[in-house]
Amino acid sequence: MSDSSLNGKVAVVVGASSGMGKATSKTFAEAGAHMVLAARNEVALEALSAEIVVDCLVCPTDATDVSSVENLIKRSLDKFGRVDVLVYATGTNIPDRSLERLSHETLGDDDGDQYHGRL
Repeated sequence: MSDSSLNGKVAVVVGASSGMGKATSKTFAEAGAHMVLAARNEVALEALSAEIVVDCLVCPTDATDVSSVENLIKRSLDKFGRVDVLVYATGTNIPDRSLERLSHETLGDDDGDQYHGRL
């Protein structure tokens, strides 16, 4: 990434263990961002952390669990003091993509299929 606007920024990537989240994490790290890597797979997060070699926090997180997401936020702020960029790159789909209507209810899991996140 040639744009240095991420240099020194704090980026949280949820879903960082694979796919687009992993690719985004690598790209942001190459641009100089401090990284918070979040996903359920701690082993994959640790491997990515070793690979990207930047100031990094590995935070195992289940995005479907409110307390897990609260822990992610707390640990991110404790380490870096702020969050500049948040990327939600899990394998989930939010049915109503309008940010104006996004809420915990919109993200709820009323039918028990657990495909909604809690950010």
